[in-house]
Amino acid sequence: MKLDIHNDIEGDIVDIFLGKPYPTDNYDLDFNFTLRVNPKTKQLVGLIILQYSKLFPNSPDPKSRKLIAEAVFKLFDQLYRERALKDLKVA
Repeated sequence: MKLDIHNDIEGDIVDIFLGKPYPTDNYDLDFNFTLRVNPKTKQLVGLIILQYSKLFPNSPDPKSRKLIAEAVFKLFDQLYRERALKDLKVA
């Protein structure tokens, strides 16, 4: 799994995409997480994490941000595949 991870330190956003970004259906889970889903295959292909530093205050350096972003994406991917994320709302 090759993740493309963009850290916007100033905006406090981490944007994760599986491969190269393209238009997706977006689903807000809450104020902090937005899932990006391929509209054709319905597979999870990306994740946006807002207010990253508030959620993960002990990971300020880019390397730890990347490791945590990868772990969070894998967790949400597993939950999504198991259909554990119910009541998704299109953003």
